[in-house]
Amino acid sequence: MSVPEAVEYIAAHATGWERLSGRECLQKYEYWVNVDKRRHVVAVMSTDDWDGEFLDSLSSVWYAGICGFEANKQDLPCGGLTLGLNVTSDSVNGTGASSKAEIDGMVDEHDNWIIPWYAKDNLHNTPVLRKNLTVKYCLSEPFPTHCKARVSNTLFLAICLLALAVSTLCAVALRILWGQDRLVAVGDAVDSFIRRPDMTTRDMCTLGWRDFSSTTIERLQKPKMEGWVHSQRQYVRRRGRWGDSVHVSDWVKLLLPGGVGFIICLLSLISFVEAGGGWQKALSASIFGQNSSNPILMMKYPSESLRAFMVMLASRPIGASLVATMPQLLLAILPLILHHTYTRMFIARTWSSYATRFKTLRVNERRGQQRENHFFEIPSKYFLSFVTIGTLTRWLCSNAIYVIHVESFHADPSTVEPYHPYVNVFVSLKAALGTIITLFFILVTPIFMALIPLPGESVLVGSCSAAISASCHVIEPEHLQRRTPGEKQPELVHLESDTSMAKEYQKVKVSSVDGDYESRPEYDWRAELAEGRIRWGVLREARSATDRGGNLEGLAQVLSFGSEETYLGSPREDEFYGGTRL
Repeated sequence: MSVPEAVEYIAAHATGWERLSGRECLQKYEYWVNVDKRRHVVAVMSTDDWDGEFLDSLSSVWYAGICGFEANKQDLPCGGLTLGLNVTSDSVNGTGASSKAEIDGMVDEHDNWIIPWYAKDNLHNTPVLRKNLTVKYCLSEPFPTHCKARVSNTLFLAICLLALAVSTLCAVALRILWGQDRLVAVGDAVDSFIRRPDMTTRDMCTLGWRDFSSTTIERLQKPKMEGWVHSQRQYVRRRGRWGDSVHVSDWVKLLLPGGVGFIICLLSLISFVEAGGGWQKALSASIFGQNSSNPILMMKYPSESLRAFMVMLASRPIGASLVATMPQLLLAILPLILHHTYTRMFIARTWSSYATRFKTLRVNERRGQQRENHFFEIPSKYFLSFVTIGTLTRWLCSNAIYVIHVESFHADPSTVEPYHPYVNVFVSLKAALGTIITLFFILVTPIFMALIPLPGESVLVGSCSAAISASCHVIEPEHLQRRTPGEKQPELVHLESDTSMAKEYQKVKVSSVDGDYESRPEYDWRAELAEGRIRWGVLREARSATDRGGNLEGLAQVLSFGSEETYLGSPREDEFYGGTRL
């Protein structure tokens, strides 16, 4: 009697085989894509309830077991010795389990693998056997994996073209912006308007950017060619919040794609959990990160055509990559919108801080006592926090949904050609929950920040240049009035004609300038004021004639930036304030 080759092979290599319990056998060989470090397996079964009289008959448990292992969940007659049997199992997956949670129902308290077999006569469809097959343990052969790297030309070409397009856009943007001197910070805008006042907003008091950009009862006259109306305004205290500087359209741009994407991701996750048997089973079957032991992406689709389409995509390399990277698209767009929203909030915060105390301006190119501007107008601690949470979300998302491409090889190690490629989209529920939580945190953070009260009593100017310039007509302090003897003081006049504006640009020459002003051919008191400590609030201005509001000459109260010498205090409720005439 000849010994089968399989038995000879097992006997020759028995020392290298490992013994696994029934539970471990299920875990190691549950999915064939998981068998990357093992190959042959021998299931050792209990024969306690076997009837020796029928061991060689087609109705024996022996042949039923062979049939079950060969057929698995296929509803087909077995071949070979068991041609006359059609064996099925209680589990819809036969000898396999669709998730780790199902393993508990396939083993007993001793970790034995229990397989209930129901054998029927294939010809007459009559039951011939109803037995439980008990696998005490398995003998498994460890097998070194063969790894190789292969590039998908189509996918690689698409990535190269996308990277080339992005690089080209970045190069063009840098080329255009490199030579431009742009005001990107509110401190730069204040510095510029103090040094070079805008005559169109002289003698004008504004209560915020809404005076220029919205149609309200409190709005000034609409812009005309001859300029805006110049008159005193009654100050109404409105405690602003960070979010007041963000336009409604900006909130829509942020919350519409972010909210819709979050809802879609949440509903997809709930559908995935329901298809996996509930939260308890889904969590117990989940492994954090990219692991082939995680379940595949399966959901309860509203239509069969959609389900077939998603299955078709997931079974192809490019389609599976598209499905897995779709959530990354949302996470790539969100930072752009969030940065715009946060920038507006911190601009309002910076502007309001100038009404709380005397401080120097934050600019991109500092001069004198000025300070360096924050990176992207956002303080470092906030900027690093936003970058960290964004990076964490992208990393969690890449571990939550991913593609596994497996190519199994023949049992013969000398054969290296693949014979069964497998592509599918896998989901790590634990990583997906982490992604959902961090994404929710990203979306609600700007909403909570928008509710934070702004410091001080300043008006909101946002990024409106007219509102900023109206608050930057400064008054020359007495200690900066260093003129040559006999030089005439420039006369303060009304804004009655365009020719009168030229008188405001007279610069006073001095015979000697000490300290920081040796390099300046002319003394510029506006520059010294812009480079020092300033504060927004109520100033006093000398008026030489009756103004349009009927105020007699003397001291007038105006709202603008000033030094410690000209600053009077914060604006008071229901008081009337005007704009400076300088």
